[in-house]
Amino acid sequence: MDFVYSILTGFGSKTFYVQVKNIYNESNVRIITTNYIDNYVLITLNSIYINDDSAYTTVQDVSVFANFSGIPTHYKIGETSDLTESNWIIWPDSSTSTVPYTLSTGYGIKTVYL
Repeated sequence: MDFVYSILTGFGSKTFYVQVKNIYNESNVRIITTNYIDNYVLITLNSIYINDDSAYTTVQDVSVFANFSGIPTHYKIGETSDLTESNWIIWPDSSTSTVPYTLSTGYGIKTVYL
C-alpha cells in the first residue's frame, strides 16, 4: 500500500510515525527515518561555440553549442555582455546542448553571450 506525504519544511533528517487501523483494531506505530536532501545541482556554463566553432558564417541564423554541467531549464542569449535586453527562453530539451540564435544585421565580427 502506498501513501503520499509532502514534507513541509526544510532539508535534513525526517522522522515519520505511521499507524493504520481498520474496524477491528489499530496497528502498532512504525517509525521511519529518512534524510531529505536537496537534489538541486549547480549549473555551470563552461564555454560556447557557434556553428561547430567555425571561424565565420555567411548567414544570420546560427547554432550555439553550450558546454555546461548541470541541467539547464532556461537561457538568455544576445550580443551584449549583461544580457539585459534578452529575455529568458525555455531550454529546448534536456538532452540537447545546442540552441538557435539569429545574429544582428550587418557584416563584421559579432560576439554572442549566453
